[in-house]
Amino acid sequence: MADIKKIDGKLVISSEVFEDIALKAASNCYGVVGISGPAGVTLLSLILPKIFQHKGVIVTQNDDGLVIDVYVILEYGTNVSVVCKNLSDNVRYQVGKFCDIKIDSVNVHVKGMRRSR
Repeated sequence: MADIKKIDGKLVISSEVFEDIALKAASNCYGVVGISGPAGVTLLSLILPKIFQHKGVIVTQNDDGLVIDVYVILEYGTNVSVVCKNLSDNVRYQVGKFCDIKIDSVNVHVKGMRRSR
């Protein structure tokens, strides 16, 4: 469960908060028709609505800030490089805006292509 706590006068934000924000930002990008887990495209990721899919976002932290990996399925026929650039920029902006934290990188992993329904 995502939560934000205050411990010893410091604000502590769980990684699930960053994952939730990044997932929402990625899901709302043009050309994204699904979110996939890092293992690949699964039957569930193809048939379930986005809200019920496994989170396809992994957030880690290094010395330079957050590293966000997003695993997506794109609309067949879209320009992959443009969609990935827009998705990366949107995730970086949304997570940075809500959490005021430095983002080192946003890595977009395209796990498949399909026609939207």
